[in-house]
Amino acid sequence: MNFLILKTIIESTIQNYNHQNQHAKISENHVSIVSLNNTGVDLLIRCPHTGKEINVRAEVNFMNGPLPTNFSIAGGEGMPAVNGQINDHDVTQVRQALKVNTTISDLFGEQE
Repeated sequence: MNFLILKTIIESTIQNYNHQNQHAKISENHVSIVSLNNTGVDLLIRCPHTGKEINVRAEVNFMNGPLPTNFSIAGGEGMPAVNGQINDHDVTQVRQALKVNTTISDLFGEQE
């Protein structure tokens, strides 16, 4: 599994947990990787406030097959056209573009 995908999964898990538990927030120190393979990761969250342990399973599915012909990304440095399958580099570029842009129209621009 690509490191950036794993990092994004862990950051999203922490963010979601903290959003749902405003009074008992956690950090990276409270998350352990139990198992990891090409399709997903099993995480263990130990809440320092309640002492509870929570198991989280995050699976990654990659899209296969042809991409839509009208798909484009605007903003920042942009993203080159992709033919075929989306790879880890494409996911990383989309993630970086999401950090820079604030709305869907900023990200995808006007559809023709």
